[in-house]
Order: sequence, then structure tokens, then C-alpha cells
Amino acid sequence: MVTCTLGVMAIVSLDQNQRDVLAAVTDGRNHRVFGAPGTGKSTLIRELVAGIIESRGQAAARVITPSRQSATAMRDELTLRAGVATEGPLARSISSLAFAIVSEANGDGFPPRLLSGGEQDAILKDILDGQRETGVDAGWPDDIDINVRSIREFRTQVRDLLSRSRDLGLFGGDDRPLAKLAQLGESAGRPEWVAAASLLDDYIEYLEVSCPGQVDPAELINNATAILAKESARPIDEQITLVLDDAQDFTPSHWRFIAAWSRSRGPIVAFGDPDTATAGFRGTDPGVLTASPDSDTAVTWEPPLSLSTLHRQGGVMPDAIATVRAIIGLADGYTRPAADPSPAAPTTVVRTSLASSPSRERDTIARFLRSEHSPEKPFDAMAVIVRSGAEAESLVSHLNAMNIPAFAETTGRPLRDHPVVASLLLLVARGLHPENLTIDDVRTLLTGPIGGLSSLEYRAVRRTVRAAELASGSNLSADAILVRMMTDRNEVVVFNRPLPRGFTTVSRILHDVGAARESQMDELLWSVWNATGLADRWVSESTKTGYAATYAHDGLDAVLALFHVIETALSNSPTESADTFIERMMGQAVPNDSLSPRMTVGSVVVATPAAVVGREFAVTVVAGLNRGVWPNLRNRSAILHNTELASAAFVSSEERDQQQLDPRRAVLHDEVRLFLLAITRATDSMLLTALKTEDEAPSPLFRIFAGSKTRIEDASLDVAAANALVPTFVGANYVTTLRELVATLRAKLISSESTDSETADAAAALAKLVKEGVGGAAPSEWLGMRDITGEHRPLFPDGAVSVSPSGLDNFDASALDWFVESVASGASTISMSMGTLIHWVAEKATVFDINTLKTLVDTRWSELSFEAPWVNEAQRAIADTLVTGLSDYLTRAEQGGLEEVLHEQRLRITISDGGADGVTATIGGRIDRIERHADGTATIVDFKTGAKAKSDADTQENLQLRAYQYGLVNGGVVRRVDSDGITVPFHAENAGAKLVFPAVPSTPKGGSPLEYTENVQAVSDDTAHAEFAAAIMEAARGMHQSVFTGPRVGRDFAGSLDPNKVWVRIPEVSAHE
Repeated sequence: MVTCTLGVMAIVSLDQNQRDVLAAVTDGRNHRVFGAPGTGKSTLIRELVAGIIESRGQAAARVITPSRQSATAMRDELTLRAGVATEGPLARSISSLAFAIVSEANGDGFPPRLLSGGEQDAILKDILDGQRETGVDAGWPDDIDINVRSIREFRTQVRDLLSRSRDLGLFGGDDRPLAKLAQLGESAGRPEWVAAASLLDDYIEYLEVSCPGQVDPAELINNATAILAKESARPIDEQITLVLDDAQDFTPSHWRFIAAWSRSRGPIVAFGDPDTATAGFRGTDPGVLTASPDSDTAVTWEPPLSLSTLHRQGGVMPDAIATVRAIIGLADGYTRPAADPSPAAPTTVVRTSLASSPSRERDTIARFLRSEHSPEKPFDAMAVIVRSGAEAESLVSHLNAMNIPAFAETTGRPLRDHPVVASLLLLVARGLHPENLTIDDVRTLLTGPIGGLSSLEYRAVRRTVRAAELASGSNLSADAILVRMMTDRNEVVVFNRPLPRGFTTVSRILHDVGAARESQMDELLWSVWNATGLADRWVSESTKTGYAATYAHDGLDAVLALFHVIETALSNSPTESADTFIERMMGQAVPNDSLSPRMTVGSVVVATPAAVVGREFAVTVVAGLNRGVWPNLRNRSAILHNTELASAAFVSSEERDQQQLDPRRAVLHDEVRLFLLAITRATDSMLLTALKTEDEAPSPLFRIFAGSKTRIEDASLDVAAANALVPTFVGANYVTTLRELVATLRAKLISSESTDSETADAAAALAKLVKEGVGGAAPSEWLGMRDITGEHRPLFPDGAVSVSPSGLDNFDASALDWFVESVASGASTISMSMGTLIHWVAEKATVFDINTLKTLVDTRWSELSFEAPWVNEAQRAIADTLVTGLSDYLTRAEQGGLEEVLHEQRLRITISDGGADGVTATIGGRIDRIERHADGTATIVDFKTGAKAKSDADTQENLQLRAYQYGLVNGGVVRRVDSDGITVPFHAENAGAKLVFPAVPSTPKGGSPLEYTENVQAVSDDTAHAEFAAAIMEAARGMHQSVFTGPRVGRDFAGSLDPNKVWVRIPEVSAHE
């Protein structure tokens, strides 16, 4: 049993080195404390603050950090350690402290309004769009053209340039706010800085006019610094000690603020490690900690102090840490302190893993986390550290799918890109303006979280509405019908065919929004959210486990964040319209920092190194250590060259030329700092992963632990190199998800190869899972175990079996697949729609040149629907290939004297052998084309639009062609002879049948190349016809059954198997012997 006393944190035992440092920094002077990761800096901060509060009161000390996330973690720990009530938080980000100072100076009711990164990006985009529309050149270099200036990365670098300009004192002091930047650009030969200065002048002017009182974070810091600079030094007994955590990540403007604090409000005690700086690409300089006292960013420091004992990691890690630190360049004036392991430090177990694909890498990560999971090491004591936030989202999805709860602690994607948020905003936008609704909007709404339709269900809806339209005599496309039904509620009401619930839900919400168009955005969104019905369902699912629970949590988090954004927007602009809000949200390509809570308890953290600064985990994974990924030596300011700004402003040209000899060196040092930070978070165990494929190779950072193999060593990925520092991780081959466990147990339970003991164990395990409410574990949920809903009866009760010639070969291959396709009707595919179109072209064509046939295709191409433009283009290329082959065939047939006498001709003939069972077989279908030769004989032609022709042997046995020949000889081919619909049999001497493949070029022996392939079936004689009739009757009796069998594995399982046929092959679903 664990006892927790609220408000009190255990007082830790400090080693002698820590006690000496603690005694030294409490003398009221400015101190710096350096220490490698794991030497106890955070511990010492807690003890220092607790001691100051105990001796001088709760207001005598405050801690600031570079980010809100690290401040939150430190604040909770400080509050527990201090054990007293305080006025305001003991720890906060530097921006939060600056906000408090400016708010206090402004007086009650006038707090500053911070501009988010998303809002800054949207404003810059508007200005740039305006320049493009008006044709303003703005003096940009030729390589920064209008296309470059339209991308998000360009705007990101512009915002960074503004922040660096504020940091470096290049802002203000002239009628033009960025005049100093423009001058520096001219003197340094950087015309992009001159143009950017003009753009930023427009940006500042826009803020002053349209956003009065709003400031960006850098301006907020500068305003707070100016306030501190005007204050007189406080008496000693009123001073507040400002403790800096992770001081290496403060920017120059932050340091000006800190220096101003030291001269007015109290002493500074800075804790940091220049070797783990994470924000070098944002302009931070670890060297500021050792800067000369005459710098405006410098504090007058006492001699530096050091923490030199590693408490967090033992084993191989101290040596590995020393190796990595040696790669990093030293900041000016900084001497790296020693870092020796404590005898009491835990032995950190380290493993490496090389994977052959990204999916295998993610699987390995999941297996490692699962193998480490225990009551002592819950999932929320684990972290996966990746180089960039873009990698985090996909990894979180994979872990969640593996039943490992995880969340991404990164800036992530803009809120507008979350599926449920996108659907909610789109519903409001199109409900207010239904005239703007497009078929893409309809697809997004119906297949999104609110409509809930799968792609197959969406296609089924398209087929349903199209069929109904054709039955009514109209010929509108499915797209036009769906848009019309969504914009006109009456269309849905009078529609007399079943529609999915999601369809009617979306249609109703669109109508209701239109009826409430005068409401404000928060009211509209609340009504839409209630109408979706997702709230109750997701809240219920979130209490469970598995992927559905994680998806529900994610959706609820996104909706909560959206309402938080709306609340903030209306508090800033109470009269803002819904249209304006939606336009602003959809225009924000940069994610905003959110203060809304998230469900993170019990979940693995997936984060970048910057997000785990100052944090410790029992288990970590450092993932993606691939060459070119980590370290990533790409120039992050290649467009505007922001990284050169500081040297251009303060370094002589000679020194600057020397620095630029290898511009990637500074980037490399930053990347290694991130790696050092990542590998020093774990106490118990750590896994490092990388890829080794034809295109990917592990990075040198990975090789520090994994070593490198020689040519004579075992090349297997799971065998460590001889010079490896640590072994490889070979995960046990065990089940990692509940779904996989249930499936494995069900298979074991019913397998004929299982022993009695294995069967009993599987049954017991399934029973336990049923008790825990795990889906799919109960036999009552297995489709194949359910009782038959009715008595066994033949598929055709009256004995009259309808046989389709095109289905004969399918039935012969698998009666099971034939039955499923006949009853469930396979999903409509692009290839099926294409085939219908090409057959129509062959029927309607009277002139056979390629252009004429392509024109026929054009007239109906819009009736086909594709998921993406590139699919449209690819399918059109296929259609052109088919048309080319068809044109060649029809042209040669005409030139060869063949006459088309019938096309799309109906075939119907009944066969009976007089059996006692009374079974008859009626063959029905349509023949593509019948050609008459000069001698009066007729050949049957069947067009096939597939990309692969049949062999001659398969053609001779083709049952479809044999059925056509049988029907022609026995009067089964009929044609209309007058307008009254009278039909008569078509008679002609049979000359055989053939398959024509327009998409498959061929070169006959001794002939010229053809754009098509022709497979001819020989003329069927009387014996062949008799054998065919007997085969048809055998097939008919096979179809006249109540049970159908087929092979365990479908013949096209590895290809494009229809999903409707998959489920019958799962042994745990279907009943079988």
C-alpha cells in the first residue's frame, strides 16, 4: 500500500556536492549552476525554493522556465515540496511572468492580448495574398518568387525573422519599425532581409490598426523588460530570488529581461547545461550564460558552480554520455564539468533495434513498451522521443492501434485539420451557405466522424440514388443528386429508398443550421455538436480500452479545444460573425498552443526532445535515428537565412567568413544536443531504433550504441555488431493487442490441430476476456456460431435456377464466392464502371477512329467518380488505352469484311434433363457483339477490359463462350423486329466465339502488331453442346442448394479481393467442418 499525504513532498537526501552548491547560492548574489543531465538540478531547485520560502516567506522566490510545459511540471513538484499556500504559481514560463508584469503595470481590466502563432501566420498570409493580387513586387530576390512566398514555411521564417530582430535589438527607433533590419540587409548583401523588413512594417501597421493592444510573445517580453528597467532596486528584504530552470534555452530577449530583473527586483540563480540546449534553431545561444558582463543580455555573475555526480543513469550510460558530449562544441568561456556516476545510480538497461521498414520499427517500439509494462512501470512512466513532431502523430496512431495508450505532446496539426473539427466547421459553413456545397463537401461529411460511412457504404449510397434517378426517367449524375438531396431537405423526406442514418443526420443538421443562421458561432456549434449524437457515444467509449476508446478521447479533446478557441474569440470580439470565425479558423495553417486539458493519465508520451526538457521517465524509446533524419543538417532558414542575422549584426566580416566555412557545424552541434537530451531521460531502460533499408541507413548517433559490422559478421538485423556498446532488442513473439489475442484464442479453440489441453486453455482465457467485456470474445458474437435463422432450404425453391454465363466460371472455381457475390453483390469498383463505359462505347460507335471513340468516352466520363484527381488521370489513361485497342479491333473487323449484325443482344434459353428433382436451368445474359462473315456464318464476340488475356487452353474451356455458342445454335439469341417489341430468334450458322482484350497489345505469328489480343474458341459440335448442357445441369443442381463451399483461401486474396467475400473465410466466423 502506498500512502500519499497531499501538499507534502518527501525531503530528499542531498549528496555533499549538492549541499555545497545549495549553501553557496543562498547568499543573495547572482549564480550559475552547471550540471549534466541527471546530476540533480531540478532536485536542487526544489530544495532551494523550499528553503527560501521557509526562511523569508512564500513571495521570496519564483522559478521561471523557457516553456509552459516545463513550468507546469516544475510547478506541481514545487507546490508539493514547499507545502504552503502561495500567491500565484511558484513556477511559470517567462512569458507568463512577463504577462503578469505588463498586466500589473497596465492596471486592472487592461491585460495584454497575446497573438498566437496561428493568428500571426494568418495575418501574414493575408498581407502576402494582397501583394500577389495587386501585383506588388516588394523587392524580393528572383529565387523568392510568388510561389515560394505562398508556402507556410516561408511565413514561418518571416515570423522567426521578426522574433530574432526583436531579440537582437533591430526593432524600433524609426518611423519604420524594421528600418534597422533593412539597413543590415543592405550592408550584408541580403536583399531578402530588406524585402522582409518592408513586409514586417506592413504587418506591424496592420496590428496597430486592426489589433490594438495585441502583442506577440517577443514584444511582450520587451515590454516587460522596459517596465523592469524603469524600476529602482528593491531593498534586500523585499527582493525576489528568480530561479531559472533550463537556462540554456532562454533567448537574448529573455536574457535582457532577466538582466533587468537582477538590477531591480532581486538575485538570479540559473541552472542549466549548454550541452542540452534545444532551441538553437530559434536563435537561443547557450553562450549567453557565459557572456561578458558588459553585454546588455548579461547578468553580473559570481564564479560558476557545478554539479558533478550522475544520479539518474548508471551502467553503460556515463561513458556513452561522455562520448556524446565530446562531439558538442563548447560555448565561449564555458568549461564542461565532470560527470561521474553515483554508486547508487540505477543501472540503465539499453538496447538497440534495426528495422527493415517503418511499420516494423513501430511494431518493435510497441513490443518493447509492452515488455517493459508492469505495475512499477506504468505507461505514463514511459516516453517515445522522436526528432520531429511530424513523426509523432503516426506513431501515436500505431501505438493506440496496438492497445498501448499514447498521446503526442507536440504542437501537432492545426485544429482545423482534425476530422471532427473539420466536419463541424464545414457543417456550419455549408448550412449557412448551402449554395457553396460541393460533392467533395458531401463526401467529407458523409465519410467523416459525423456521417460515419465507410467508403463502401458511400459508394452504395451513390448507387442507390443513381438507380432511383434512372428509374424516375432522369439522367442526373450521382454527384448532382447527392448535392441536391443535401441542400433540399424535402428531397430526403420523399426519397422512397433506405438511406444510412449518417446521411439523414448530416442532411438534417445542414437544414437546421440554415434555419438558425442569425445565431452566434458558439450557439451554432453547440447545436450542431448536440445533433451529431457523438457526445454520448464517445463519452461511453472513452471509459473502455482499445483503439475506439483512444479515438473517442482524441475526438473529445479536439471538440473541447474548438470550444475553447470560440470562447477566446468571442471574449476578444463579441460581435464576430460565424462566417468570419470559420474563415479565420480555416486560414490558420499553424497550430495554436492550447490550454484546454487533455486525457494523458496512463498514457505513453510521444514527444520531441524539447518537450521532455527537465523530465524523467522509467522507460524511454529514442526512435528514428536514421541518416539525414537525426542528425538533420538541413538549413532551417534556407529561404531568409535567419541564422546569419546575429553574426551580420555583431561580428566582424573576417570572423563571419570564418564562421561560415562550415555552416553545418553549428547545426550538427544542435542536433547532438537534442540527442544527448533524449538519451538522458530514462532511469530503468531505453531502446534506440533506426531503419536499414535500400533507402534508409542508421545515423552515426545510432552507431555510438550499436557499433558497425564488418563484412565477415552476421548481417542479420537482430544480431549485434561485435563492437556494439549494448545488445540488440529481440522482442518475444507474443500477442500485443486485445484483438490479436481474441483472434488467436478463437483460432486455437476451433483448430483441429489443437490438443485437448490447448483447447481447454483457450476456452478458459476467452471466458476471462468475456467477463472483462472484451469485444469478440463471447461465442454468441461469432457469426458462424449463431443459430440459423430459418430452416435449410434451397436457394431456388421452385427449382428454376437462373444461370448467368459470366458467373459460370466463378461458380466452377468457388461455389462459396459465387453465392456471396450473388446474394451480397460485390462492391462496385472503378474497373467495373470502366468496363460498363467501354462496352457502351463499343455499342454506340458507328465510326471507329480513335478520336471519335474518345469523344464518346468524354460524353459520359463525368458519370464516373474517383477518390482523387490523380486517380482520375490514371484511369483516363487506361480508358485511352482501351479505346485505342477497341478502335484497332473494330477498324480491322470492318476492313476484313465482318458485319456487326447484333450488339448487346439478349440471350435466354432453358435447359432441362427431365430429372426427378424438377430442376431446370435458365441461361440469361447479353452478348456484346455478333459478327457475320461473308459466307453467312456468325462469330460471337465478348469484350474483356482486363489487363491480362487468357491462355488458349483457358479460352477453349471458357464456359461463358460455350453458353453463347449453345444459345446461338438452340435459338436462345433473340432480337426485336418491330416497334411493338415482338422478338424472334436469331439464326445463323455458328462460326465459334472469341474474347477480345482491347487493353492487351499482341503480335500474332507472322502478322503485324495489334493494339488488342484476340482469343478464339473453336466451334462447338453436337458432342460439345451435349457436354455443355450436362455441365449446366450439374451447375444448376449445385446452385440449387442450401450450403455452399469454397477454398479456405480465395484465389485473388493477395490482390483486390472484394471485402464482401473476406469474412466468410475467417474460420472463427463461418461454420465449418
